[in-house]
Amino acid sequence: MARLVRIDLGSRSGRRDVIVVDPFLLPRRGLRADLEGGLPFRDDSVDEVFCYDVLQRIADLPLALQELWRVCKDGALVHVRVPHASSPFTTWMDVTQRRGFTLEAFGRLGMFALAPFDLEYARLRFTGHRPEDAHPLRRLLGLLLEPLANRSRVAQYRCERWWGHWLGFDELYVVLRAVKDAQELQRRRLRPPRGRPAASAQRP
Repeated sequence: MARLVRIDLGSRSGRRDVIVVDPFLLPRRGLRADLEGGLPFRDDSVDEVFCYDVLQRIADLPLALQELWRVCKDGALVHVRVPHASSPFTTWMDVTQRRGFTLEAFGRLGMFALAPFDLEYARLRFTGHRPEDAHPLRRLLGLLLEPLANRSRVAQYRCERWWGHWLGFDELYVVLRAVKDAQELQRRRLRPPRGRPAASAQRP
């Protein structure tokens, strides 16, 4: 059975069954690279990607999404964690961050040739991935509001569109599935994006 290739961009997943890709840190089992400079992996070679707290710092986001799509196999999963645009505090608390995100933006990727990904799972997080660090009152509000906002995709849309910005959801977590099957892309009338060549030190 072939070994699954999982990569962790930014070394934030905490998993041990991944190849860490980070431009600054170089653990024993890691590569010094990033999305903006190009990933050292062949086309269609990666089964799963963990991309936590990375995309908000990317200058050229469309190019980064295309690079993610390039290395993914058909059906590969990409786990993304980013600040939600409804919370100015979370979005701009770090001077290296360039943007916040909405679920609606990720939901539209499957309709464009930019980087064909389908949205598999999504969750709006009121207190982020570490609720224990939030103020007790905010934690309590999160226990009430997160189930309400995440009841369904329609509920998530209504939260983003109508009331979420009044309270500020700190974080968005999504799982994307790469769409690379030629027949499926043709059915959607999409042309595969033209990716750049892989970086020199290719893995796996």
